Amino acid sequence: MRNQTKLKKARPLSAVPDAPSAAHVAPARSDARAPDAEMLTYQALAHRTGIRVSTLYAMVCRHEIPHYRLARRIVRFNAAEIGAWMAARRFVADPASDDE
Repeated sequence: MRNQTKLKKARPLSAVPDAPSAAHVAPARSDARAPDAEMLTYQALAHRTGIRVSTLYAMVCRHEIPHYRLARRIVRFNAAEIGAWMAARRFVADPASDDE
């Protein structure tokens, strides 16, 4: 006697839903990034900013830089968020203090 498996009967197409119902759709998040946002790797960000990759690793570990952790070892940076982050840390020297 051979070991035969029974095949399941296919459902008729009318039983398959066309689209998920509203109850199954996740609500939009206000902090969700735009789908066309430019995402950077460690190497691309290091090239743009001049910050060493090893320093970027440490900054991500200490949560000092905005980033997205897509998986345990996959990290990406949003170019617009990095630009805003760098602008917020800009230091402008006071020319009056040089006259001393």
